[in-house]
Order: sequence, then C-alpha cells, then structure tokens
Amino acid sequence: MKNTLIIGAGQLGSRHLQGLLTSKYNQKVYVVDPSSESLSVAKQRATEVSHNHEVFFSSKLSDIEDNIDLAIIATNSKVRASLIKDLLSIAKVNFLILEKVLFPSLKEYDDVNQLLSKRNVKTWVNHPRRIYSHYQSISEDFSRFSKDTSSYIASGCNWGLGSNALHLIDLFSFIEKSMLDSLVLEGLDNQLIQSKRSGYVEFTGTIRGILRNGSIFSIASSAKKVDCYPGIRVFGCSTGSYFVAEEKGAECLVIRKTNEDEITQVCQIPFQSSLSGLLADQLFDTESCKLTTYEEAMVNHVVFIDSMIEFHNKLTNQNLNYCPIT
Repeated sequence: MKNTLIIGAGQLGSRHLQGLLTSKYNQKVYVVDPSSESLSVAKQRATEVSHNHEVFFSSKLSDIEDNIDLAIIATNSKVRASLIKDLLSIAKVNFLILEKVLFPSLKEYDDVNQLLSKRNVKTWVNHPRRIYSHYQSISEDFSRFSKDTSSYIASGCNWGLGSNALHLIDLFSFIEKSMLDSLVLEGLDNQLIQSKRSGYVEFTGTIRGILRNGSIFSIASSAKKVDCYPGIRVFGCSTGSYFVAEEKGAECLVIRKTNEDEITQVCQIPFQSSLSGLLADQLFDTESCKLTTYEEAMVNHVVFIDSMIEFHNKLTNQNLNYCPIT
C-alpha cells in the first residue's frame, strides 16, 4: 500500500485528491490543511469519486506517516518553502509534486534545491500543458520540421498573468527544449490588481522574453475585454511548422501545419482530477513522470521572479525581496 499526502485541501488540492483516488495503487491518502473549511471541501469532493482507498483528513502535519511515497503541495506560494522543510523534517518522501508559482522570493529556490538534493527527493512542478497530447504532438512537429528559432504569442483577457505566465513559458521551453534566458516587462500595465487570493496581486499587460536558443515570445493579458479572446490563444511558428491553439474552458481548438500536412482538431483539456492519478501511477510504475523537473522549472522561475520583484518594487516604490504572486 502506498502512503500519499496532499498539503493544501482547497480548490486545487481537492482536485488533486479526486485524481489520486483514481490511482490503480492501493493508498492511504493523508490530506492536511489548517482550514476546516478547506477540509470540508476536500471531504465532499472525495465522496464524488468511487474508490477503495483509505483517506485521512487532518489540520496537523504531525498526523501523517513518517514514510511518504508521494506528496503534493498545493498551498499558496508564501508558505510552500517552509512546508517543504517541515515535511522533510518529519518524513522520508520519495516523490514530490509542487504547484506554481513555486516561491515568491529568490533565496527560497536555492534553499529548497539544496534540501531536496540532500534528502534525495525526486521533485516535479505541476506545469501540465507539456503532458497534454496536443502539445506533445506540436513539440514533435517542431522537432522534426523547424530549422530555425521560433516565435510564440499568447494572449487573452484578465487570465492572471503573474500567476499563470510561467505555465506558458514552460510550454515554450518544452517545445523548444530550451530554458528562459531573459524577460522584458516594459509592456506591463502600471497598476496592480488584487488577486482573488488574499495577500497576492496580479498584473495585466504584456511580457516579452527570449529563450537560451534564441526563440522569442510575448505573453499578454489584456485588462480590456473588448475584442479580446475570452480564453487563451497561443500561436507558434518557425520555418517548417506553425500552430494555433485556442484554449477556452475545457476545450482547445488546435490547428497544426507542417511542410507535410495541416491538421485541425478539437481537444479536451484534462481536469486536474483526471491527471493526478495518472501521474501517481507513472511515478509508482517508473519512478518518473512527464511533468517539469524541479531543476528545469527552477531556471525559468528564478528569471521570472527576479524580473517581477524588480517591476513590483518600481511600481510600488518598495524594496521587497519577494513578489506577492502565487
């Protein structure tokens, strides 16, 4: 029997729970959150899945087993690093999946990296677009047909640029097999938007960046809803291939064009509740999964967070060592 753990039982954590309950492996699933309200949400959502696993809910991390096969940390970014340290001080963890944005301050990336390495914890970051089948096909197209560097554009309305841009940067990194080199934030709007999560902010406008292989991208979240796509539209092109992916709700319209043919398809965007069980099975079967490794994600996150701290401080006339995004 596998011991699995979810820290953070809110909207996302409860979906991870539903996913774990679909795993083919028998599990003791521990769900930890100091909020009784969040635990209630998780309990309710667990009843929506038919399963034979044992599920335990607690407000205290000390109630878990001291040997955890898989842990998922789905909390907000400010407490994530301290929770990783607390967890590894009381339990041996084989596999760890972290939500993004990983951490709001730069120092925490190195601190956690050293700890994970010391404790030999194999860790991934939940950037799920790279495991969607349509983006895997696009990545294969670009690998086969593209001969030069590529360009990417992603745009939509008020979709949470601060908290979600890293998902798209990771997608471009996945397709290009290259990491983030630098960002230009001059196109961001000079205003902060209060996030729906207390204590955090959001941004609108456009960020531009370049990958280490020379490929370029822009990512925009418009504050105006007029003539704006009500989802996220992603476009990528190179000399031998291009694609358009229009993400809206649970569907994605994909057009892929290469030197050989053009394919149009409507793809389903999988919910987290349908992914977490598959990821757990992959990890238990092979000791690996197709998410972004911590080492890969750390490179992109550090460049992004460093740039966002500078922009946030300039905008607010502060001198913080973190950027409050999650």
